[in-house]
Amino acid sequence: MLSTKVIKSGAQATQYFFKTDDYYTKESGLDEKPSIWYGKGAEKLELQGEVSKEQFKELLSGKLPNGIQVGQKKNGEISHRAGFDLTFSAPKSWSIAHYLNKDPIFGEIMEQAVKNTLDLIEKDCAMAYRYEKGIGHMSKTGNLVASLHFHRLSRELEPQDHVHAVIMNATERYDGMWRALKSDDPNKKQHENSEGFIERVRACKKDYGAIYRAEHARLAIEKNFAVEFTKDGFWELKHISKEMIKDSSTRRQQIVSHMEDNNTSGGKAAAAATLITRAQKAKLTKEEISEALDAKYAKYNIKTDIESFKNNNSIIPL
Repeated sequence: MLSTKVIKSGAQATQYFFKTDDYYTKESGLDEKPSIWYGKGAEKLELQGEVSKEQFKELLSGKLPNGIQVGQKKNGEISHRAGFDLTFSAPKSWSIAHYLNKDPIFGEIMEQAVKNTLDLIEKDCAMAYRYEKGIGHMSKTGNLVASLHFHRLSRELEPQDHVHAVIMNATERYDGMWRALKSDDPNKKQHENSEGFIERVRACKKDYGAIYRAEHARLAIEKNFAVEFTKDGFWELKHISKEMIKDSSTRRQQIVSHMEDNNTSGGKAAAAATLITRAQKAKLTKEEISEALDAKYAKYNIKTDIESFKNNNSIIPL
């Protein structure tokens, strides 16, 4: 699954990724890996390895490591849209299996699936304005500056592996100049021919979501994980029961219940219900979180060794 969000405040995003969720990533006992830089734009800026809070904050404000300030000066101040959050979510069964078995292969496979999908988004959607004789044109740049943030819990403190790909609003143009990513009004109706990064991503969000799921499944199957596909292209791990999945999907049940109560349907209604039903995470210690999850899954009495989630004949049905 892929969801998108325009980051309106760099300060709030910094607070979220380096304080609020930092409590859960480091104190939940789920062994989350540090955030990392990714993308051809990041390579051009020599951004490697772990993301620091200061780097993250400055890039969201348009300040690049090479000293360039991206943005437009208005009334003596820089006006700059911070960036975009593309969130990739794993199947619920994958998240449950990852919690039950701490093998790093779960995170490695998901990370590679996200990177493979971002490579395509970078190629298709990264673009900036260029000017010739005073006339503005849009041109593809093929490079993005992204920070990847690896999270393991839903707001209901249930297993939900997801990766936030924070796309900084900066890209290097063909002439070596750094500019903001081309983008129209993010609230206008998008279509396949929309000009702009987030517009193109949103116009093809279902396609990119499907590509991510397919890549995740392909990489899982290569490692012999037993995968079951549904008719709509989604999939789950074969050895995690539907009961376990439902028992770990409180957030989904809240959204569906709200839509049913208000007689609404469709993607926009689901997005609205997601915001309306969003709650703050409870302040629990890592021991309390682990105890609650261990108690939840103990009743299912399933094997948790890595081979229990695999078989030797996992295939994608034709």
